[in-house]
Parts: sequence; structure tokens; C-alpha cells
Amino acid sequence: NTDGTLTVIGVTDPFIMICSIPEEYEGKTITIINDYAFSELSYLHVISIPSTITRIGECVFKSSSYIDSIIVAEGNKNYKIVDGVLFSIDETSIIQYPPSKTSGAYVIPDTVTNIGSGAFYGAHLSSITIPDSVKTIGDRAFMYSDISKIALPNNLISIGEEAFGLCRKLTKIKIPA
Repeated sequence: NTDGTLTVIGVTDPFIMICSIPEEYEGKTITIINDYAFSELSYLHVISIPSTITRIGECVFKSSSYIDSIIVAEGNKNYKIVDGVLFSIDETSIIQYPPSKTSGAYVIPDTVTNIGSGAFYGAHLSSITIPDSVKTIGDRAFMYSDISKIALPNNLISIGEEAFGLCRKLTKIKIPA
């Protein structure tokens, strides 16, 4: 990067199971995880994000369906984990629900206004409760997830491309009047 920092753009080992991103590499601070950086890693189970990360791109974990644990280092000023789910520090944006986390149903907190791109991609959930606080749903937010029903919030302003694409079990969507 022009500011002397580094961006994670991908992983060279397709069989990696645990990935711990370091805070720096060769004396340069790692601050960004690029779009799709950890996508299609069939064996990845655990990802650890350092305190230096200031931006996480879109669909970072697309098709990495075995992730069951996301860890954010203490002191990260931009991201945090709440009940195993990756959020922006102020909890207004949900970044990633671990695809392998199985709980049947998930209730998005009332603080959330944005569901990020790919946030529930491939999630093994039968239902998700979206509060009225949510205004935007990102591209591919629920793609390939196991949801069977969903009620869209009253204050929703936009739905991204393929937000519910290939949700083969989805049989009911409640759209507000």
C-alpha cells in the first residue's frame, strides 16, 4: 500500500485449517483483508484477526464453509466478536457469521443497520430474525445458506445482488408493505 502498510490478498495453501494473520510482516503493519481473501478454502476452520486490521473486504470467507471460529485480537479498534459472530466495533454492521456454526436460528441484534456482503454465505441456519433497524443487505449476504424462511424488516432500503441466491431451502420471504 502507498502508506507503507500491507493488505492480505489471499492464501497460497488451499489445505490450511488454522490461519492466524500476523500484525506485521517484514516490518510492515498488516491493516486490510482484501475482498475474497479467504474464499474457497475448504479446510479452513479457524481464522484469527490481529488488532491492526482496519478494513475487511467483501465476501472475505465466501465458500469457506467449515469456518467455525473467528477470533479478533484484543485491542482491535474496528472489529469485535459477539457470540462467535464478527461485527464492526459499534455493532452496526454484521461482517461474518461462521458458516459452520450451527444453532438452527439466529437473531440479529437491534444495533445492526447493515448486513455485510456474504455475511451469512453458506450459513447452516434454518431461520434468521432481522430487526427493523437493518436498512441494507449486502450482495450475496445469505447466498447458499440453509434458511427456509425470512421476514424482511420494515425500514429496509436496499438489497444487494444475489442476496438470497441459491438458498435452496428458502420457501418463504415476508416482504413489508
